[in-house]
Amino acid sequence: MIVSLKSEELKVGMFIDLSKSWFENPFFKTKFQITSEKQIRSIMKAGIKKVSIDSIKSSVKIEGLKDIKIENDQTPITFDAAALEEERNKLQIIEEEEVEEVIKWEPEKFMDKALIDAVFDKGLPTDTRSKSVYQYSLEMMDNLFKHPEKSNIKATKEGIRQIVDIILTEDAISSNLANIVSLDSQTFTHSVNVGLKSILLAKAMYSDSHGHDMHELGTAFFLHDIGKIDINPAILDKPDKLTDEEMEEIKSHPHKGYKILNDLDLMETDFCIVALHHHEREDGTGYPAGIKGADIHPYARICSISDVFDALTAKRSFKEQKTPIEALTIMKNEMMAHFNIDIMRSFVLLFKQD
Repeated sequence: MIVSLKSEELKVGMFIDLSKSWFENPFFKTKFQITSEKQIRSIMKAGIKKVSIDSIKSSVKIEGLKDIKIENDQTPITFDAAALEEERNKLQIIEEEEVEEVIKWEPEKFMDKALIDAVFDKGLPTDTRSKSVYQYSLEMMDNLFKHPEKSNIKATKEGIRQIVDIILTEDAISSNLANIVSLDSQTFTHSVNVGLKSILLAKAMYSDSHGHDMHELGTAFFLHDIGKIDINPAILDKPDKLTDEEMEEIKSHPHKGYKILNDLDLMETDFCIVALHHHEREDGTGYPAGIKGADIHPYARICSISDVFDALTAKRSFKEQKTPIEALTIMKNEMMAHFNIDIMRSFVLLFKQD
């Protein structure tokens, strides 16, 4: 039975059908069971006033159900409590059978043990260990984009936390990582480059503050382009300049990424927003929403700068590759309206030679 409830009447356990267009619905799916109060808050924050509920698939009793009317109908709803409970039990069995296996973070299954050991061996020279940290990050993200199952995305979060720990606690490694970069244009390589630069920048900006969860933030930076798993690979790997139509598909990846992270309940909205806003610009010329200035989340502003820098320095057949100094100069002289000035200054200082 489908009934309509006000958003403020929602409860954990209800099975909802949002059936909203993508810019109104903050979730990856339109039909799902509510599992947390956070999801209810997200629905209300999105301005969704009424929600359709499937009472059969819901795991909680809907109070006053017999007094609620079917949407667009005036026929009162009644129900057989025993029959309803039987249907719920059947659905519960199905849901238990379909639970996805939880995959632990097991990097030894896809990368060399010597590399893993090198990442955590503090006795190695700084340069050698920094390169190992970078290579570890590349192989981690390569594995994720090759196997983007939900369980693997969640497992990879632990690998990202390990990298963030090293960056936060070992300044010598951090300094080296700022100047280590692979220049190919693979999506996973770009994710690592942007992820590492953004963590380094966040560390520089927030080192004196305890109000930022750097592990969650690191995950958000590494997964800022996760929406690209839902983009046609032929477009992502195209060696030539993209057509207008292909570019429009590429421009859908921020919202796809936001929905994926939100649907997985991988992190709070402040961190999911990095995926959604990392192509927004200070002057309002970005996408997908064209917001500007303070409307862009500070975390997304950080990621935006790292993202553009890597795009300029990456090797592409249809454009001239820039050196880091050339890229920073272009960003300062030709693109400064796109970025927050203070954050850009902090980014430039990452490349300062001692």
